[in-house]
Amino acid sequence: MLLENQKQQQEHLKYKHGLYGIFRFLDNIIPLVDRWRGPISIALYAPGSDLFPTIDAIAYLRNCKSELIRELVSFHIVFEEDQMPKSKVSTNNFLILLECFTRVSLLELLHNENVDNRTRLIDAYKDEYDCSMPPPWQEVHDTDMYKTKHELLYPINVVRNVAKLAAQTYFVFPSDIELYPTRNFISLFLNFVQENMDLFRTGNKNVFVLPIFEVMENQHVPENKTELLRMLKKKTAIIFHQSVCIVCHRVVESEKWVRSNETEGLGVFSVGKRTGRYMVWEPFFVCTQKEPLWDERMTWEGQNNKMIQAYTMCVMDYDFHVLDNAFLIHKPGVKKKKVQLVKFQDAVRWSNRLIKNISIELQELYGYSSNCSITFLDNVIPLVDRWDGPISIALYAPGYDFYTTLDAIAYLRNCGPEHEEMYKSQNELLYPINVARNVAKLAAQTYFIFPSDIELYPTRNFVKLFLQLVNENQELFEEDSRNVFVLPIFEVLENQTVPETKSELLGMLKKKTAIIFHESVCVECHRVVSSEEWVNTPETEGLSVFSVGKRSGRYVVWEPFYVCTQKDPLWDERMTWEGQSNKMVQAYTMCVMDYDFHVLDNAFLIHKPGVKKKKVQMVKYNDIVKNSSKLIKNIAIELQDLYGYNSNCNTSHPPKPKRKKKPATVKLVKTKPKTKL
Repeated sequence: MLLENQKQQQEHLKYKHGLYGIFRFLDNIIPLVDRWRGPISIALYAPGSDLFPTIDAIAYLRNCKSELIRELVSFHIVFEEDQMPKSKVSTNNFLILLECFTRVSLLELLHNENVDNRTRLIDAYKDEYDCSMPPPWQEVHDTDMYKTKHELLYPINVVRNVAKLAAQTYFVFPSDIELYPTRNFISLFLNFVQENMDLFRTGNKNVFVLPIFEVMENQHVPENKTELLRMLKKKTAIIFHQSVCIVCHRVVESEKWVRSNETEGLGVFSVGKRTGRYMVWEPFFVCTQKEPLWDERMTWEGQNNKMIQAYTMCVMDYDFHVLDNAFLIHKPGVKKKKVQLVKFQDAVRWSNRLIKNISIELQELYGYSSNCSITFLDNVIPLVDRWDGPISIALYAPGYDFYTTLDAIAYLRNCGPEHEEMYKSQNELLYPINVARNVAKLAAQTYFIFPSDIELYPTRNFVKLFLQLVNENQELFEEDSRNVFVLPIFEVLENQTVPETKSELLGMLKKKTAIIFHESVCVECHRVVSSEEWVNTPETEGLSVFSVGKRSGRYVVWEPFYVCTQKDPLWDERMTWEGQSNKMVQAYTMCVMDYDFHVLDNAFLIHKPGVKKKKVQMVKYNDIVKNSSKLIKNIAIELQDLYGYNSNCNTSHPPKPKRKKKPATVKLVKTKPKTKL
């Protein structure tokens, strides 16, 4: 529900600042208006009784502070329909609202003057304030707020959209209420528009980014770029969220930007896409009303609330033009960490799941673009959520992929959830997947290890279940035993969620929204021992062994994923991802070493949603696949020298050793010479 400003500004201005927040941040309006000197649209979230201090704060600003606030600022109040304010006396406005609002419609309460003599909400605001009284944001603390007491989540994207749409101007600059723009930015930007009309033609997909910084608490906000550069040099100013999520706010060519002196006017410093190194970038930019809105399912507490809009603009192929002499400064004070990640961890988890579902919707609208995701590292978020234990990840990052990878790691470590073309692709390098597997395994430094691909999501709480299995089955874990413990692997359709339990998985298998992993590619590679019985056996309590088998006979090409220890064989590092069959050599080794593969009953793996229909590598890397097959044959001979030949472990790759042929014996037969007649 929205209570809009009734007094619309009469002149249709070209440019408006769109802000959003709650009343406790309204003290920022005073310096903002002074720097902006143009129209501002502010949307404020005020559920329940928070409405009253909010309208008091508006009255204070309009009556007790700069005349520019009354002249330039429009306020818009937002709350949920089920969070209507009840009876309350407003300290400064002497407003009385009666109870029993549920008996009349919301629209009547807003606009009808004859609703049993009740006061309309639209009339709640009285444009007067006793300026000898302190402003409400000094009197009301966060713990006193209706929002806090009722544990409501702040619908930041609803408020963002209201502020933007209410601006009613062609150009809009949506921004947080604590971010202060360059002084006189409007005149600078409108001059820039006049000089660069080609950037603003209909159909263009351009937005104009202001780099963002923060200054120490005891510092003033710099007036111009020259002063900002001086503060950066003294380290009294830094890139915004440098200690929290620097990759979220570092602009294209930021290193050059902070070394380039201020020039006259305003121009474009650099242009980029939200891809590659900037894949998790959350820029603040000048746009128009035609640009995408923010997804209103996201909340402030859940974090990553701008990611969906940024992803949308990426797949729509927007250009982000970084301005040279304009910038934003956060209200003085440097944030060291994001308390939300701990305080609202349930909301963060929900938000991360929601992002994955929304991204599927966006792919249906705009198509899929690998350039707009953080490659495989986006899988870490759901993995950590499901895996309640330590994780060791090895990442192949040659050349400048190293820096992109570091940025992605920094994002994951600090913010929660790249592809220019990657250095690996540009230089036609092969991915040494088995080197990465071995590094991840050896770096784990634990007794039990579960080596797995980054796109495979395990059963929730698996660590706890498996350790109980160990305690109950000590004989399987004796020092000289050769046992590993297999999790069956499945994949689900792209629009499906990852099942939480075996019961849920079995239901999905019945509906055919889940299938055995690579069913259309190589079902024999991933079908476990007694798989038909496994998928017809209901879930039981705890975890135990369902079936035991060797990697021989019907399972001679099996490539299982299993829990093992550090004593079990590593992977052959000559094999690559592009060449395929990169696990075959290790699997063959474990076969000739007579390993037992114990299939677990209530644990499983699910591939990231989406079913693979064919292996593009087989065509794309045809020559490499052929070379890999030849290499496997040679490696098989080496393994036979080490472990001996075992026909049960033979696949189409390892050749049976050839017997040495005895030298041929030649019989000499004496013949009589023929005589000529």
